[in-house]
Amino acid sequence: MESDTHFFITAIVSFCGLLAIFAVTKHYSKRSLIPSDTWILIVGLLYGISLKKLELGGLPTFALHPQIIILLFLPLLIFASGRLINPNGLKSEAVPISFFATAGVVITAFLIGFPLAWILDIPLLHGLLIGAAAGATDPAAVASIFQSFRIPVRLSLLVEGESLFNDGT
Repeated sequence: MESDTHFFITAIVSFCGLLAIFAVTKHYSKRSLIPSDTWILIVGLLYGISLKKLELGGLPTFALHPQIIILLFLPLLIFASGRLINPNGLKSEAVPISFFATAGVVITAFLIGFPLAWILDIPLLHGLLIGAAAGATDPAAVASIFQSFRIPVRLSLLVEGESLFNDGT
């Protein structure tokens, strides 16, 4: 019982520390030419590399179960992206958005998956799965990039709508 409590407290403190590191990274990267999300990714990569290569025993490892991502993080990402989108504009651009969110992802999966399977000599199914994962557009990343630049309204609606709906396909 005591070891469970120690593990739970360690997990909470580690998670809060990681959030603090990400918050500091986001704050100090505002004046950088590189977006803050990229800096957070770099910090996460450095953390992962330091766990693997340096074998630092004091750093906690984080492993997320796939169900947590599907049931908790994915709905939050979709909600965060969907709350700012114009429903009337989404309705008027439903056909191209639907095409990009379904057929576009399938086409991208094949365009990436076939060459990848052939070059790396892996099963075709594995190449197609990597292609499908690479073909999906992240709604949070799209929103972050589009806030930084002047993008035509229709293009913004098409890309944000596609990224929003391809998370559901």
